[in-house]
Amino acid sequence: MSFSFEKFQKPDDPRDQHFASIRKNSGYLQFTKSAAVEFCICQHEYAFLYWDREQSVMGVELLYSESRGAFEIHKCPNGTAAIRCKPFFEAHGVCLNNSIRVSVEKDDDSGVLVLRGIQVDEKSTVIAEDGHSELITEKEAARLLGCCERSVYMLRKDGKIRCVKIGTAVRYARSEVDRFVKDEMK
Repeated sequence: MSFSFEKFQKPDDPRDQHFASIRKNSGYLQFTKSAAVEFCICQHEYAFLYWDREQSVMGVELLYSESRGAFEIHKCPNGTAAIRCKPFFEAHGVCLNNSIRVSVEKDDDSGVLVLRGIQVDEKSTVIAEDGHSELITEKEAARLLGCCERSVYMLRKDGKIRCVKIGTAVRYARSEVDRFVKDEMK
């Protein structure tokens, strides 16, 4: 008698995976308890945040002490850890309209925590051709365009002019206003 057995391997246990959530509107990055324990997040006080534009991947470097530009890590009573990084997400065009869950893994070479699955709102990301640009208010953009603020608002809503949101403030790159004028003159 001959059998042709096929080996079955149990799929990866989801409990072995680690996650974080990016909270809607508040921009809190909250690590699950399993991630906080596995990566010893609660033993650290601060973190540097990194962004890979090409892959829309976030990096979190954990720090034991405060350093200029670092974000504070908040330890929660339930064993989770959170970082309030709304300005970081807004600067990189991360959509905060809905809470999202992302996977967390540790890069063995650098020790940096890598977060994948982050959605970027391309309309709100503004980078000038030279890599930087002066940011101006809606009122200043309206003055440059020779129209009212409401018209600038409508251009933004229609996707004709991109903006950067910093908290509740809306700013326009001067180069973006210049681009819009050039496009309209064609």
